[in-house]
Amino acid sequence: MNATVKPAALSRIIAEFAVETRAADIPASALAAAAAIFADTLGVAWGGTDAPGVGKLRVRALATGGRGEAQLWGGPVFVPAQTAAFVNGVAAAALDYDTVHEAAAVHADAVVSPAVFAVSQQQHASGLAFLAALTLGNDITCRLALATTAHSGWFYSSIHGVFGTAAACARLLGLDAGQAAHALGIALSLVGGTQQPMVERSLTKAPAIGVRSPGRGAGGAVGR
Repeated sequence: MNATVKPAALSRIIAEFAVETRAADIPASALAAAAAIFADTLGVAWGGTDAPGVGKLRVRALATGGRGEAQLWGGPVFVPAQTAAFVNGVAAAALDYDTVHEAAAVHADAVVSPAVFAVSQQQHASGLAFLAALTLGNDITCRLALATTAHSGWFYSSIHGVFGTAAACARLLGLDAGQAAHALGIALSLVGGTQQPMVERSLTKAPAIGVRSPGRGAGGAVGR
């Protein structure tokens, strides 16, 4: 990529890549890898349902109610997509066994997959559409993390995962490249994830990594 590309143009390039790449153009090996990684994340999240704090979060989610759009992992319970992404994201990050891209030092799938899964169910997307969005979201997250050269006490998973997730959810919501670029801009305002919970060994570490909730409708496609 040309180093002189302006930031606005760069966000447009990422947006176009996310929403205009055809599923047929994604290598079958990449889709298969995404499916395998998702299965791993799903298993880890299922185990994480018993982690400290997650059970209470699930109880709260059920008590809050709302339209049953997406499944809480670990049981046949459906809640609003935003709630499902939140709870499943925390569970996926709770045990620290989720997949990691070692070179990028990023846990992409634990951030991307809960939101992509929730939005896919909300939008009644096909399995191929889900896998394509997941593959592209993970790819964007890992590439952004690989481009980071300095470590300053923030979780790469949170910093970069929000963009990969926003892009993937924008695709599932049927946004065009311009709208997806706006979603990336909204995502920028939600970037966070200090590593202070790692220092203090607090339970806020799981939400710091795993939570990037999808908004409702095209205007809220900011990812998890």
